[in-house]
Amino acid sequence: MNYPVLCGSSAIAEELPKFLSVNSTTHPVETIDVADDNGVLVVSGSLTPQTRDQTAYLVSSGVETLVLNTRTLFNKSKKQQEINSITDKAKHLIAEGKDLLVLADNNEEHVIETKETGVKLGLDDPAISKLVSASLAEITKQVVDDTGLKRLIIAGGDTSGTICRTLGIKGNHVLQEIETGLPSGLAIGREMLIVLKSGSFGGQDFLGKAILHLKKLSNVEK
Repeated sequence: MNYPVLCGSSAIAEELPKFLSVNSTTHPVETIDVADDNGVLVVSGSLTPQTRDQTAYLVSSGVETLVLNTRTLFNKSKKQQEINSITDKAKHLIAEGKDLLVLADNNEEHVIETKETGVKLGLDDPAISKLVSASLAEITKQVVDDTGLKRLIIAGGDTSGTICRTLGIKGNHVLQEIETGLPSGLAIGREMLIVLKSGSFGGQDFLGKAILHLKKLSNVEK
């Protein structure tokens, strides 16, 4: 099979559409039901300085916040209690139409304690990170399944990957760029609007912008 392959500077991609024959298409959001009376859920597992600033800004703006105590995750019983507690509160707030941030504890002292506990149990940093991401994914899936949530923002590369796999999301139709390198998307595998943000990307107010952006997208006239 012969497939054309474009090579060269990325700037070519910016100019090429001017010379291509493009047929107008229906906005993908108009073809499915993404209307949602729930609040927007933001889940953060990243410890980068940029994400710390972004979540702090979101908290200061008055967005409801639930903090996952990562120091409980090494004990099976305490871990499940913590996950259940966060999940129950999250479902209630989301169903009331309130935007919500679910945040892995990023207090520096608590992060150190979490890592020290993990090391004592023979876990390295990647293993500890996976444990935190898996816990956030379990919370997210229960909230999505039980509320029908269709607007989700995830901060952190590992967290995004784990949550998407847990939700059965296999890909992402890119919709609109919110900030440079940070677009919204239409999930493939589950009808949801999503924003996946690498830890070090975005300005201080990005998460707030993303919430407003998803609300606007979900109100596209059918």
